[in-house]
Amino acid sequence: MTRGKDIWLPLISLAFVAIGVFLLLEGDPAERVMALGATVFFGACALVGLMPFLPHQRAELDREGGLTIQPDRLQLVGMAIAAIGMALGCTLLAPLAAADNRPVVSIAGYIGGVFFGLGGLFMLWRVFTDKPLARIDRDGVRTFGLGAWSLAWEEIASVSSGAIANQPYIAFEVDLARAAPNLEAQYTVGAHGSRLRFEDLQSIVFELWRRHRDASAPAALQH
Repeated sequence: MTRGKDIWLPLISLAFVAIGVFLLLEGDPAERVMALGATVFFGACALVGLMPFLPHQRAELDREGGLTIQPDRLQLVGMAIAAIGMALGCTLLAPLAAADNRPVVSIAGYIGGVFFGLGGLFMLWRVFTDKPLARIDRDGVRTFGLGAWSLAWEEIASVSSGAIANQPYIAFEVDLARAAPNLEAQYTVGAHGSRLRFEDLQSIVFELWRRHRDASAPAALQH
């Protein structure tokens, strides 16, 4: 997604925030709770929309010849604040919808409050943990956390890049003839959730993949 498209979410959200602030100051006092809920909710949306504009960091190999993808704590804090803001906005709007005889909207509001609230707490927990997202080095690729997986270079048949919903990723096609039987056919890694430039990540992964193939070539020729 280009920066030109990214800017629309925060701009539209900020427009609703401005309307909400105006209603808080000049609107009917009976509707100020709704105006506050809308202001908080769209303010959180604006914060989410501004996250892609944080400056990126260059990715470089460390002393061990690998790259550890760390979560962006600043982005996590921003997302946590935004999620809690959305939860508060949903919680403020839900009883108003119930009073206006709109039970479906009210239930959705309460569900949204729980969903975004738990999401915000989870992100805050991630801020204070030191667990990386992934590690790529001379041994292979491994990820951490929920759904973690690990691949040695010998188990990888090819490496390519692509994108899903405008989010670029690097795909590792598994050599099923040589890999462990419980592995899937493909795994992916991206820079999403970190502040690394995807282009740098892609360059490092392909360089490590090239080194592995070059080191494996003489052994293959001997057989």
